Parts: sequence; structure tokens; C-alpha cells
Amino acid sequence: MLGRLFFRAEGRSSIGLGHLIRSSALADMLKTYFPILFVINEDAPESIRQSLAENFEIRYTGTDDEFISMLGKQDGVILDGYHFSSDLQEQIKAQAAGLICIDDMHDKHFYADIIINQALNISADDYDVESYTRFLFGPAYLIVRRAFLEKRSNTNNSSYSYKRLLICFGGSDYNDLTGGLLQQLDKLNLSVEIDIVVGTAYRYLDKLKDFQEQAKLKINIYQDVSAELMASLIRATDITVAPGSSILLEVLSLGKPAIAGYYTDNQLDIYRSFLQNGLVEDAGDFNDLPKAAKTVERIIREGGHFDMQKVNSYFDGQSPRRILTEFLKLFFHSHASLDRVTKLDCQMLFEWANDTATRENSINTASITWEEHSHWFEKKVNSLTSLIYIFRFNHQPVGQIRFDIVESFIDISYSIAPDHRGLGLGKLIIEAGVEKIRNEFSAGPRKIRALVRKGNIASRVIFLKAGFEEYSPVEINGVYLDQFQLLL
Repeated sequence: MLGRLFFRAEGRSSIGLGHLIRSSALADMLKTYFPILFVINEDAPESIRQSLAENFEIRYTGTDDEFISMLGKQDGVILDGYHFSSDLQEQIKAQAAGLICIDDMHDKHFYADIIINQALNISADDYDVESYTRFLFGPAYLIVRRAFLEKRSNTNNSSYSYKRLLICFGGSDYNDLTGGLLQQLDKLNLSVEIDIVVGTAYRYLDKLKDFQEQAKLKINIYQDVSAELMASLIRATDITVAPGSSILLEVLSLGKPAIAGYYTDNQLDIYRSFLQNGLVEDAGDFNDLPKAAKTVERIIREGGHFDMQKVNSYFDGQSPRRILTEFLKLFFHSHASLDRVTKLDCQMLFEWANDTATRENSINTASITWEEHSHWFEKKVNSLTSLIYIFRFNHQPVGQIRFDIVESFIDISYSIAPDHRGLGLGKLIIEAGVEKIRNEFSAGPRKIRALVRKGNIASRVIFLKAGFEEYSPVEINGVYLDQFQLLL
């Protein structure tokens, strides 16, 4: 049975859809390796239900007991919201293979295996957790939709002229900060065009359109926009006004300057830490709209001061790879397997072996013909001194590892399938393979030897991290190879 990931995220018109949108972005990062299920309330808006249903399985539940009953021992759970109690977390941990919490309030005891908080200046000391809990802090583990990880701006100007402004307080904006800020800005005789983005849950659209018609400012209103359109609007604007929420993360991820503030407590971590690190200009408490408007006016008239090079160093576009690496590590023991190679794997291994990077790091760098491979494969499969395993994650082949008895050593070699590299799987497959052969080769050599072509820095680092010790280089067919050994 495949190990699934269950997402349970809060989202309804009264509180907004930020948690659901963020969770869907995370699910998109993980769906290659995990079947995804969203468990949501039946009163979630139709628009978000339709959006999720296009890509993921959806189930509905109203109680924690119903949710717990859905889980299997190989399943993982992601919680994104503020009302998932410590008791619920403890029940999930007893039932499932792993628990991840996305949190920016640190207001309860957590039983999570992993906590994700995208703010800076946060530490483990801010949380009450179990001894096994690991933390993924800061924009290095940014969760935004795919459209905000592409075509990032390379603007490095610290001072700029702002003629176009984007304002977004979230999809629901239940206190109508959008309308309030527009009224304040309209009094200031600014030469700026303003784009407004609101969601389907925004209750003040008619009032906003009435104001648009009689305002001195040029105002463009967009409602319920796609991720792609939102990204286009951010790229087109000169500066954005946003709270310390996913909206701000999307803006900075695209390398654009922002004026940031807050209007609820859950926005404080991101707002304060980004301000302290000089990533945004300060609008303060958005509930004080006249003050926020004065800040916007000052920046538009006098120019802002942004270190966009620093912003881009934090928002480097690599967060999906880092997050996926951590999930693969967490669920490795419950989702991964090493299976003896069969004749059905011959073609797949042939394709992997002829991958450009694989050939460059092999002792013999020449391409392999099908005839050569077939002969080699038949010989290895029938050998009493060789073992080849296919490494699978959730039944998906992602690599191979081979052991050969050569004189006083068990030689080890491995490769990761081209589409699955850069995710930390090398170390995992080596450790799993070593554990596997402790009993397979119960008699004979007890030293495992890895021979790595000089210049293959990645494999060198991986073997050292897996506990191998470095020995003197060896020469084979005129090729010098770094040597690493591990005692079984």
C-alpha cells in the first residue's frame, strides 16, 4: 500500500483561504512522491474546493475522530491552522507514520516530527516540543505556489521610483482594510496607479467599485485571481503593500520590493523578522490606516530603500528541493524499499547507466551498448558474489545499489535516477544497502569498499556522511580513484 499524505488545513470565508492555498502549494511540491489527500470542512468555499479537486483527492470531515479513522500506519499528516490541538497531534502520532505542522504562533505543545515556520529570527527555544521534533525555519523552506518560483526579478536597486502600487490584504479582508487604505491614499494627491486584489470572500466589492468611480486615483480591481495572474500583477507593479502573510512571501519570492505590516497576531513572526533583517519597509499596524497611508506616501514621494540583493539571497527559489529532501528523509523507513533486481529491470538500468552524469563519473566513461549491458546484467543476476537492489520510494524506482565481492572487499556502487537527484537520496540508499547486506553476505569479507572517481565531489561527501573512512587512492586501468571503507 502506498504511503499517503493527508493535508488538513483550515479555510472558510470568515477566516480566509490562506492555509488552504499554502497547503496546496506544499502538496504540489510533494505530489511526485506521495499520493495527496485534502481533508477539509464542507463549508469551505466552492472556488477552493474546485481548485483542489483538479489536482488532488478531497474528503470532508467535521470531527477529529473521523479524521483519525482515515489514517493508516504508512500515512503522513500535514496540519496547517491554529485550532489543531496538542491532543489531536498526539493521536495522529500514535496512528500515522509522521506529522508535520506549519505554524507561526508557537502557542501550544507540539508532537510534530517537523515544524515549518517561514519567518526569520525564530529558534527551537520559541517552541514547546518533543525531543524528536525537527525545525524548518525561514525562507529557505518557503512555501509558495509554482508561479511565484519562476521568472524572478533581478532588480538590485536600493532606491527606486514608484509609479504603480499593488495592494492586497488577503482574499477575505474581513475588516475592509483595502477600502480604508484607498480612502486615506486618495486624500494625498499621489501620482500613482493602484492595483487592488481581493478574493471571492471579500464582502465589500460593490462599495469598492463605487469608490473606484469617484476616486481621484486610478484604481484597477481584480477579484479571485489565479496564481499566474497574481504573479503577473506583482511583476508589473513597482511596489506592493501586504501583511506579513503568504502574500508578502510571494512578492519577495519574485524579487519585488514591499511595504509590510500586520493586522493579526499570526502575521507578527514574518512581519517583525523581515523588518529586522531589512527586507521590507515598515507600515506597522494596518489597523492604524492613516499612519500606514503616510508611510506609503513617503516611500512613493521620496523613494524606498531596499536591499534587493539581500532579499534574493534569502529567496533563492530552491525551497521545493529542500522541503522535498526533508520529507523523503522523514518518511524513508515507512515508504522506501530495496528489492532484488529482476529481468524486468534490465531496460531501466540500461537507461540509467547511459545517463551523461553517470558515464562521466564511471571508471569507464564510454557509452554502453545494449548487447554489452545485457551480457553484463545476465552475468550479475546469476552471480553468487554480486547483489543488485532497486531502491524504490512509494513503489517508484529512484535508484540502484550494487555489491560485489572482490578479493577481501565487498565493493559498493550506486546511482540515483536522473529525475531524482539532488534530494539527499544517495546517503539514504547507501545506509539502507549496507544494512541490507549485513545478513546477505554473512560469510566472507567484512569490509565494504567504495571507489570514487576523482572529481566526483558529491559521492565523496555522501560516503563520508554515511560513515565511511577515507583510505589511500587506488589506480584501475590508469584511472585514479578515491577509496572509502566501512567495516560491517
